[in-house]
Amino acid sequence: MAFSAALRRASTSAPLLCRALGGGHGTFHSFLLRSLPSVSRTAPSSPFASPFSSSSSAVAKKPSSDSTLLRVIDSEIKCAEECDDHDRVEEIPEGFPFEVQDEKGLNIITLRRSYQGESIEVVVSMPSLVTGEEPDREREAENGEDGEGAGEENERPSQSSIPLTVNVTKETA
Repeated sequence: MAFSAALRRASTSAPLLCRALGGGHGTFHSFLLRSLPSVSRTAPSSPFASPFSSSSSAVAKKPSSDSTLLRVIDSEIKCAEECDDHDRVEEIPEGFPFEVQDEKGLNIITLRRSYQGESIEVVVSMPSLVTGEEPDREREAENGEDGEGAGEENERPSQSSIPLTVNVTKETA
């Protein structure tokens, strides 16, 4: 009789246990203690006395990648705060023929000038230096090449590049 009562209690607790374990909330240890009245609620005298003694400790630990990422971010922030050239403006050499337009927050510089009846505009951007993007792969994607059929002869060592666009227009008189 006692055996069948214990079996009935176990069969009603098993689905609840599975639901609690599947939820991944780390609260199944306290759930088991509440749902199984025969389990002692006192702390075990030895850490090996109860199979539930360390069931939620794995949930409390943070992955080591989080701490590594936080250390790198903190290091970058400290370096940026210690750097004293935030508001430094590069001097334009005397006699430089272009007017320089540099907007804060953008990685684009525009150089403008008029020369012998023509308007010259040079737009310089620096995505490969700042973001690490590879301009060659962007051009291949635009041309419909997927890089697989390109072969090894097209491979070049990684180099920084500064893409620029030059527009020359005739000035109307």
